[in-house]
Amino acid sequence: MAKRLTFGIALGCLALLGGCGGSDEALFGEIGGSDAGHDAAGSGGLAGKGGTAGKAGTGGQAGKGGSAGTGGSGKGGSAGKGGSAGTGGAAGTGGVAGTGGTAGEAGTAGTAGDGGAAGTGGVAGTGGVAGTGGVAGTGGVAGTGGVGGTGGVAGAGGVAGTGGVGGTGGSAGTGGTCGGAQDKCPGTVITLTGTGTDPRLGSTTGDSSLLCSDYGSTCGSTASSPDGVFQVTPDVSGVMTIDTTGSNAVLMGFDPVIYARTTCADQATEIKCNDSAPPTPDTITFTAIGGQTYYIFIDSYGSSSGQYQVNVKLVPPACGNGTKEAPEECDDGNLVNGDGCSSVCTLEAAQPVDICPGLPIALTGSGNQRTGSATGSTATLQPNYQGTCGGSTANDAVYSVTPDLTGSMTVNLGGNAQTPFDAVLYARSICADEASQIACNDAFTAGDDVIQMPVVAGQTYYLFVDGYNGASGQYTVHVTVDAAACGNGKIDGGETCDDSNLIDGDGCSHLCQLEAGNYDKCPGTLLTLTQSGSNWVGVASGSTAGLASDYAGTCASTSATSKDAVYQFNSGVGGLVTATLTSASFDNVLYARSGACDPGTQVACKDVKVSGGETITFTATPNTNYWVFVDGYNGESGTYALQVTVSPPVCGNGTQEGTEQCDDGNLVDGDGCSHLCQFEAAGNNDVCPGQVIALTQSGSKWVATTTGTTVNLGLNYSGTCGSSSNAKDAVYQFNSGPGGTAVATLTVASFDAVLYAHSAPCATGTEIACDDAVGNGLDSITFSTQPNTDYWIFVDGYNTGSGTFTLSLSVTPAACGNGNVEGAEQCDDGNVVANDGCSPSCLWEGSCGTIPDAEPNPYTAPQLIPSACGTFEIPAATMPLTDADYFQVHLLAGTTVHASTFVGQPGLCTSDADTVLSLWAAPMGATNESQACSVTGFLKCNDTDNANNPCSTITHTVSTTGDYVLKVHNYYTTKAIPQYGLFVSVQ
Repeated sequence: MAKRLTFGIALGCLALLGGCGGSDEALFGEIGGSDAGHDAAGSGGLAGKGGTAGKAGTGGQAGKGGSAGTGGSGKGGSAGKGGSAGTGGAAGTGGVAGTGGTAGEAGTAGTAGDGGAAGTGGVAGTGGVAGTGGVAGTGGVAGTGGVGGTGGVAGAGGVAGTGGVGGTGGSAGTGGTCGGAQDKCPGTVITLTGTGTDPRLGSTTGDSSLLCSDYGSTCGSTASSPDGVFQVTPDVSGVMTIDTTGSNAVLMGFDPVIYARTTCADQATEIKCNDSAPPTPDTITFTAIGGQTYYIFIDSYGSSSGQYQVNVKLVPPACGNGTKEAPEECDDGNLVNGDGCSSVCTLEAAQPVDICPGLPIALTGSGNQRTGSATGSTATLQPNYQGTCGGSTANDAVYSVTPDLTGSMTVNLGGNAQTPFDAVLYARSICADEASQIACNDAFTAGDDVIQMPVVAGQTYYLFVDGYNGASGQYTVHVTVDAAACGNGKIDGGETCDDSNLIDGDGCSHLCQLEAGNYDKCPGTLLTLTQSGSNWVGVASGSTAGLASDYAGTCASTSATSKDAVYQFNSGVGGLVTATLTSASFDNVLYARSGACDPGTQVACKDVKVSGGETITFTATPNTNYWVFVDGYNGESGTYALQVTVSPPVCGNGTQEGTEQCDDGNLVDGDGCSHLCQFEAAGNNDVCPGQVIALTQSGSKWVATTTGTTVNLGLNYSGTCGSSSNAKDAVYQFNSGPGGTAVATLTVASFDAVLYAHSAPCATGTEIACDDAVGNGLDSITFSTQPNTDYWIFVDGYNTGSGTFTLSLSVTPAACGNGNVEGAEQCDDGNVVANDGCSPSCLWEGSCGTIPDAEPNPYTAPQLIPSACGTFEIPAATMPLTDADYFQVHLLAGTTVHASTFVGQPGLCTSDADTVLSLWAAPMGATNESQACSVTGFLKCNDTDNANNPCSTITHTVSTTGDYVLKVHNYYTTKAIPQYGLFVSVQ
């Protein structure tokens, strides 16, 4: 199915044991069928190989039983490779069963074949070594040993050697008898040992193949995952860690999921969950409160199961380790009193570092440099202040510095090793006045925050160590003051700029003072453009270091705190403007405005490079004033070189410039954009009912091809599969003639198009197909049409795309017997044989007619269809988001059932509804109620009928007489199906 999003959450609404809960609400972290690694984890699958052996003896089905057989001594199922030898059994004497020798490798105990009864059935399966493969089938007897329970008993069918019927029973093995304290809440108690400050330890083992699927998690377990439950009640508070380390789960191919709750049967109380991919052990850690009971679940990914060991460790709180653990009020990583957190990890009264004027940092040194530092933790402080770049909700520390040198001051937090949290660093000249901020930095990496500012001897400056988004922790703040020196790249006290050189004429003089040129404020410095070839070019250079923070671009919100330079130019002849910072010493932001300098209309903005030069482009009208702003990201400033180029418009170059209304890349008239790059009059394809396309017969099909453009059309319609509401669109109408399967394709498109179709009426009719292919062109839709009926095709654009295109359309008349329901057909079973439920003219035979959907019909009580019904129709019914419909039919061995869905009316599928159709042996267990064919256990499942997308169709011949369930559910999790129907034919 095109452009599907696979969601990480699958919702189920069918009642499980009386309500929407338990495994039916299992959350899917991954779609099992799509992850080969997880598929391999299914140890039952290994036993299934034994089933393969059975298959040769008419017991392929038995192989599936082998799969279930893993419910018991399941790993004996591995020996089921010996079952492969069973193919030999099917051969009769087992000559082929000699192949079973290969299976023998699986068990190395061929002679133990009759040990199958021992419960290591699979191992007995290696009896294939006996060469009589069939004897290996006796390994099926071992299936009986499957502690999996009922499945194991069914496995006894394997005794038949053919394994066929027995194997099917093996399937039941997954539902074998399960129970015990580990299986249900409140679970088995894990006792912790240890006293005093020692860790509390406990562990236990289990086997999930003996358990049922009762619960689910947020991180990986599924509705078919067997789970074990444990409870632990620590005697003291501390950090609790639960893991599967030391378990043999990985060795056995079992992929566990581990999670914890505070209320056993309530998933909403889950506090931690982990599903690491093997061989990484699953581990969860959280703070536990003494006397509180916690419930630990050992679940699994998919339907895998196996033996496991669960380990519990609780470490009582240790004051001074830097981690706040109950019942500690704080932990600043030391046992020092007087720093806000006492030696016993209780909060102390507010310290001077918590509020203005803060604690002074003493500077030491001589000559041209002074240094100083301070350490602490914001964890015990209050959120009193904030900088313009962050810190509104986090605790903060305040320091004051009074240098004895005039020059520049650099402040940093020492990197992640010294400040291991996401900090915000800023400085002010007046402690409690946010407007007096001098500099602010919030680095992406913890502890990498750095600010730099000019300072004057004898003046006090205030430094703030704050946190991003509430973060707090230990820190070290380093201060360095360097004496003033023009040309060092730092703006020192008394300097208005410093561009790292002593050259005059570049905006910053050799005395580090701004040179003439009013580029600090609007209207800015006039940039004169001179002709260079066919273009007009202007250049300028300067430094923002000594300027004010006056303006901001929309592409970098932090540019409001950065210094900026302004340049004005006149576009002259107009055309395409390219403004580039050919060099820059800082992380800059570049933007342009029209109409007025401040406030004006922004026409372009770019902030994509960490440092160096940005480039912006925009179309300028002739003889119009524009302004270019050189700004900084997050307070940064420095030197730069700017170049502005105006390229006069050139019609036919594919870029709309100057006074051009359009530019389709050519100088051809009649395609919507003239040779003068002006719009041409819109045709009938602009609005509904659209331009008529006449189909002509070509061989067995009816076809048409048309070309067009959307550049001169309106923004009238939009499809459901692409963001097309802001793009121009063309409309085409056609009559289906004989009816059948219609295919519309954009064989060529100069833009990223969106293609969709409506049934009547044109503008408001039901969307029946939609495609938004990646790239330009090749969008294609397929849908069923009724005879002599009008339909509409829309050529739209993705986002705002428009351009030229070629549309190809074909209708292939319905062909009874091709297996696809088309045109006026009621059914199509792939043949033209009478008396098989679908006539030679594809009409229903021997039909029970329509049988209305009778709600509720959950999997636990499916709607019963009379056994006399060879053919029946469930007419149009609603499918809410949280629903699935189940219909039970009785089928004789050798019967073939053909089922297909429709939306709205027979033979019709619409793009706003997507069904999933599957067939199951009754009784069936809980499954997901959304997504595709992602849960194993079905006999047949289909998500997309290629000839009738997005409806579904299945055909399956059953080998055993019994009850079967047809399930219909919604692929989507975000929209209901307004009307769907189901056709079923039994032959």
